[in-house]
Amino acid sequence: MNPWAAASLAGLAGTVALAAYVVVRVPRTPTRLPFVLLVAAFGVWDLGEAVVRLSPTADPAALLPWIRFEWVGVSLTSGTFLHFSLNLASGRPLRDRPWAIPLVYAFTGFIAAFVVGTDLIVSGVDLFGPAGPVVDVGAGYPLAALWYEAWFVSAFVVLFQAYRRGESPGFRRRVRSLLAVLSTAGLLASVTEVFWPILTDSPGNLGLVSIYMLAITVGASAAEVRYHFLEVPAVTEAAPPRPRPLLPPGAAYLVLEKTREPAFSAFRELVSVTPGLCLTGVYPRKVQRRFGLERTPILWLTNAEESERSARPRALEFEVLHAVSRFVRGNPATVVLVDDVDLLVRTVGFEAVARFLHRLNNLSTGRGSTTIAALDPDALPADQVTLLRGLFDVVREFPPPVSFLEATLPSEPAAVLVEGDAEAALSLYETIATEGRGVVVTTKHPARIRGRLGASAPILWVASGGEAITADAHPVAIDLEAGSLATSLLRDRERPVVFVADIEQLRLFAPFPRVVEFVKGLIDQVAIRDGVLLASVEPKGIEAQELACLRRRFDVVRKL
Repeated sequence: MNPWAAASLAGLAGTVALAAYVVVRVPRTPTRLPFVLLVAAFGVWDLGEAVVRLSPTADPAALLPWIRFEWVGVSLTSGTFLHFSLNLASGRPLRDRPWAIPLVYAFTGFIAAFVVGTDLIVSGVDLFGPAGPVVDVGAGYPLAALWYEAWFVSAFVVLFQAYRRGESPGFRRRVRSLLAVLSTAGLLASVTEVFWPILTDSPGNLGLVSIYMLAITVGASAAEVRYHFLEVPAVTEAAPPRPRPLLPPGAAYLVLEKTREPAFSAFRELVSVTPGLCLTGVYPRKVQRRFGLERTPILWLTNAEESERSARPRALEFEVLHAVSRFVRGNPATVVLVDDVDLLVRTVGFEAVARFLHRLNNLSTGRGSTTIAALDPDALPADQVTLLRGLFDVVREFPPPVSFLEATLPSEPAAVLVEGDAEAALSLYETIATEGRGVVVTTKHPARIRGRLGASAPILWVASGGEAITADAHPVAIDLEAGSLATSLLRDRERPVVFVADIEQLRLFAPFPRVVEFVKGLIDQVAIRDGVLLASVEPKGIEAQELACLRRRFDVVRKL
């Protein structure tokens, strides 16, 4: 038996085990599918090599089909690796950009066809390779090798850019380990497998790929054990000792971001040395848990509760401005974070929000304080974002977060927006809505879903209001009684589970500002009771700015 066959079998076993683990244990995320495809390509490569080395015959004609099979696996690694890198860097599945799929896999399909159907790349079998039978390359191999390396280098460039843009030290550490393992194995494989027939007089490669595949498998497994690389999302970690401040104090900052992490991370750094005040539409307990703001006062912008630490968004230029002004005047060199600027624009209008921020910036910077305003630029028209930019001293833009193999449902109470598959969202609701906890909000007649949910499940039917269609079906209007009825349904439920179906359909019965106010009211009511709110939306059924505004209201956004 060829001793190198043991390495081939070990590499194959490792790739199969890693792929099986990801399929069984890791939730569905944008990076899961391309990662499995990449490992599967490694497995095809290893399997072809193992069969050739274990074959009892030395007949080139019998080995040639398996050599071609092995090199189909080689060609597959280029497209799958680029696919994985793009999804990791963007946090979005490639299928959201259908035009990109044929571009990413064009070279893979082209080379695989030439490997199987011609002798231009694989012309035969060299029986006397250092590690056993290897490929005897054809006349078209040098050109194919150059294109193959170009695809691989582009994937590494995408990974490196994701690493360079990452603001989280933990994320950079995880991507650094991935880059180290893949780049080392990729460089060695390029020399001994891809370019060896070009750089030397050898008719084929050295046949050491099993060692590299085994190293990648061991490296990925070690990263999982040490960093939970396959499961931990790229969230902001605790600041290292004496860090470089994200935002130096004493200026007015506009933070353009897809998530809340950059602005809250900068705010948390500043409030460690000076008093601070946070204005946000997120339930304060969530903010405290998520960002570690244990002592910092949080002014909650909500209609769900009336207290000294909450204010109605419509009171922005009155109670809110008065409270913030009093805080800034009483605390020199303080810092104020104004989160959810887009929500305020939808609630009170752009001009009112711009006036509020203008007054706050002048008051704060005039007293040596710092202002941070945060919003998703995609949630507002471009002209409004441009005008807001002019109100601030510094504008910081942060790239979209990198989402790597995250769980669909978080482990703690949260508001989750599911995009794309309403049936999948309803199935998630059914798994967690135990007896007495569930409430469904829908625009459909209750009879259409009653059979699935059961006769006792409370259903809030949102429509245009008016007379009852049947004795037990009473539609309610968003801008009239829907909010109060939802509150009464939730009042007696401990840790409620609410499902809001097809948010885009709510636009049929109310303008979007009323829809987002209604949805946020539900989120706030559920948060007060430590519950879970699930909502579904079809992205193609709603305007892009409205979708961006909706996304920011939720703690978690998942695409199914």
